[in-house]
Amino acid sequence: MIHEIHLAASADRDAARIRTLTVDAVDFDLDLSARAGLALPYPMQAELAWRVRLPEAAALGLDAEEASGRVRIEGDLERLTLSHGIEAPLRLSGEGEFHTLLNTPAWDLAHHWEAFTWQVPEQGPIAVEAGRLLSTGNLDDHRLELHTTVTPLDYPAQRIELTGRGDAEHLAELSLAISGEVGRLGLAGSARWLPLPAWDLAVTGRDLDPGQASPELPGRLDLDTRVSGALDADGLLSLDLQDLDLSGMLRGETLRLSGEARLRDTELSIPGLTLSVDGGRLTLEGIGGWAPQPHWDLRLAARDLDPGPWLEDWPGRLDLDLSAAGRLEADLAVHGEVRLTRLQGQLAGHRVSGRGEAALQGHGLSTPACTWKSMPRGCRSRARPTGPRSCAGTCASRETTWTPASSTPGWPADSTCAPPPRADWTRRPARPPVLNWSGWTAACGTTRCPPGAAPG
Repeated sequence: MIHEIHLAASADRDAARIRTLTVDAVDFDLDLSARAGLALPYPMQAELAWRVRLPEAAALGLDAEEASGRVRIEGDLERLTLSHGIEAPLRLSGEGEFHTLLNTPAWDLAHHWEAFTWQVPEQGPIAVEAGRLLSTGNLDDHRLELHTTVTPLDYPAQRIELTGRGDAEHLAELSLAISGEVGRLGLAGSARWLPLPAWDLAVTGRDLDPGQASPELPGRLDLDTRVSGALDADGLLSLDLQDLDLSGMLRGETLRLSGEARLRDTELSIPGLTLSVDGGRLTLEGIGGWAPQPHWDLRLAARDLDPGPWLEDWPGRLDLDLSAAGRLEADLAVHGEVRLTRLQGQLAGHRVSGRGEAALQGHGLSTPACTWKSMPRGCRSRARPTGPRSCAGTCASRETTWTPASSTPGWPADSTCAPPPRADWTRRPARPPVLNWSGWTAACGTTRCPPGAAPG
C-alpha cells in the first residue's frame, strides 16, 4: 500500500529535471532526483535512495526486517557510469560502466561485499567472508568471475572460485572450484537455462573427507565422473552419471566404486555399478523407480566378499548371486520374488552354501524350494565328541510370516537338527533374529549333526 507520492519536476527545451520524487509505502520507500537531456546522446544524471521490506526468507537469513541502499548513474547512452551500494543489513558496493546502449549494450562491472552471516533456521549460521563478483561483455558474449570463502554450518571454511563465459542463454565455459580442509571439488563444462535448463559437467574431487558429513565414515577419497542432465517443460528431470570412478580409503579399507547410472523422471537405470574393497567385490545392475509405486528389478553379485569390516560379528568370505524383483504397495505390502542362485563360502566360522527362491506375498513369504548346507566350526560343547560336523537340509514349499524368532546361533528356527537341551556352548557367534521357518526340515539322518548335537 502506498501512503504518499510527492513530485517536483520541470522541463525546458534542453532538459527535463526531477528535483524530487518521493514514494512512501508500506513495503518500500524511494527518494529520486534526476536530470536528462532531450537530445542525443541524451546526457543524464540521477541519484536514488531506497528502502525495502525483506521477504520472510531473507529477513530470517539476514536477521533484519529491511534493506536500504543508494544508486547513482551519470553519463549518456554512449558511456554511462554506475555506482551503487547496499548499506544495510549487509554492505555491498558495485561500480562500472555501460557502453553503446543504443546498439549492442555492453558492460564492465565489479561488485564487492564485506563479510556477513546468513542464519539457517534451526540449524545455525553460514559465514560468508568478503568477496567479489566481476562481469564484463555483452548479451552475446560475456564473462564472469566469483571469488569468496564460505563456512557452512559445522564444516570448515571452503574457498569458492567460479568463472564462466557465455551469452544470454547459456554458459559455454563454466568452471567451479571448491577447496578447503575437507578436500577439493571441481566442476567444468557447460550449463544452459534457455529454452530449458540443461548441463554437461565433468566432476573431479581430490582428497575428499566424508567424515565431515558422517563421523562414522572417516577416510579420504578421489572422484572422477561426468554428470549431464536436463529439465523438460513439465519440470521432469533426466540425469546421466557416466564414467564414475570413486577411489581411496574409507573406514580403514581401500575402496573403489565404478560404473554408470541413468535417471529418467522417476525411473533409475543401473547398467552396472561395481564396488571393490579389501573384503571383496560387489556388482549391482538393474532398474528401480518410485512411480506409480516403488518397484525394482535388481541383480547383485558378490565375489570374495568379507562382511566383517562392516558387520563385525560376521567375518568370512562369500560368493553370492542374488536377484530381486517386486513392488511396494500400500501398508508396506511387498509383492515380488527373490532368487538366490549361488551362495558359497565361509561366514562366522561356518562353511556355508545355498540356493533357492522365495515369493513375497504382501506381508508373507512363500518358499517354493531352497537348499542349504552349514558346517559350523565355532559352536561346540565342552564334551567335544567326535564325528562329522555338518548339517544339510532342504526347505519344501511352505509359507511363513515376517514375525522374527530367535534361534540357537548357527541354526534356523524350528529345525529338526538341534543341540542337546543342556549343551554348554563355549563360543556363540552373535547373530540377529531370523524368520520363523515353520516349513524347514533338516536331513540329519543322512549327514550327522555337529558334535554334541542330536536330532530333535
